[in-house]
Amino acid sequence: MSMTLQQAKAESEDNSALNEKIIKLQQQIDYLMEQQNLNKNNGLNKVPDLSQNKTSNAYKPVSADQTKIKFYGNIRVDAAYDFEGSTRSIANKTGSIPLDNSNSTSKSLNVSAATSRVGVDIVKPTSKGDLVGKLEADFMGSGGDNGNGSVRVRHAYISLGNWLIGQTTSPFVNSDTAPSLVDFTGAMGTGTQRNVQVRYQHIVDAKQKLLVALEGGDVENKNVEGGSRFPALTMRYEFKNPDFLVQLHGMLHENRSVSDTNEEQTKLAWGAGLGTKYKLSENDSVVFNYYHIAGDNRYMLYSKDNDAFYFDQNRMYLSEFDSVELGYMRKWNENLRSSLSAGSLIYKDSNFSVNNPDQNKRLINASVNLFWTPVEKVDLGVEYTYGKRETFSDLEGKLSRINLLGRYNF
Repeated sequence: MSMTLQQAKAESEDNSALNEKIIKLQQQIDYLMEQQNLNKNNGLNKVPDLSQNKTSNAYKPVSADQTKIKFYGNIRVDAAYDFEGSTRSIANKTGSIPLDNSNSTSKSLNVSAATSRVGVDIVKPTSKGDLVGKLEADFMGSGGDNGNGSVRVRHAYISLGNWLIGQTTSPFVNSDTAPSLVDFTGAMGTGTQRNVQVRYQHIVDAKQKLLVALEGGDVENKNVEGGSRFPALTMRYEFKNPDFLVQLHGMLHENRSVSDTNEEQTKLAWGAGLGTKYKLSENDSVVFNYYHIAGDNRYMLYSKDNDAFYFDQNRMYLSEFDSVELGYMRKWNENLRSSLSAGSLIYKDSNFSVNNPDQNKRLINASVNLFWTPVEKVDLGVEYTYGKRETFSDLEGKLSRINLLGRYNF
């Protein structure tokens, strides 16, 4: 009997303690509900809008020691031996090789180390994103076919976010869809033009982007006093996934000239292009490039030997041409790789051609090469190139050459 009374007493005490806990818990819930209503009335429960500051360090102070500086470049030696059609240069100059009816030089050797380059990349985090600076130069100068040893600026720009100001590769051309060649000039049917520009980049998504630039420089193609009145407008749209790259290019700029009677003539130069690269396998890729250009001889490689337009004191006639390039790249193993490339520039018969019979009607290049990497960062290359030049007056010239390369990248 006494045990039953004790058990009842214990259960009663437990129930009382439980009731007290329930009462306290209810009081806490009531308090929290009251605070929530108060915050709601004051607008304190709104989720902060972080859409304008997606980076976690958007407002973090940045110290000087966060700046990163990287030096890079290569030591490069080029050699070219011309069996036929020598232009006394390490560079491929198919557009100016001697014609068959001329007393031309053949079997000539040219060497240079002026193609070596140095560069520096500077990256400094800021509250607006990374501030990037780039300066790159080689030693080709502007006064010699084999380089005169003076510094030539290749890239010099700063960029922040989507904006870039300075000199770099034009959006109208790109090396992403060009084959790797031993020759320093590059593949016919592609371009590497680097202009001073203000460029905006819009990232559409992970696979797509759009670049638009206003470019300065000698885009008018003639030495007219006062220079160009307007910058060139260039653009590039890009779609890229792991196996496929496609780029669409566009360009507009003004051509103008002044007659002997001081009358000014102007015409709009324009161009459109397509570049693609497709990865066939882990070791095989193909590239294709096509451009149509009117009134320009600056952007595409090998086009500078023809004038951009002809002016007869009364009217301006634009040159017009198509360029095409097809390439195949093969990685044989970890140390050997090759490229096969064929390209052509084909000029349209027009009033320009009638008035310029000695200028080029058609240019052709075909190259095959082999790169060997005996140790990391060292490349040795050999390449054979066949070229042909045909003028509007049906004269021809031929090029046959071997290029050799030794390069140490650092």
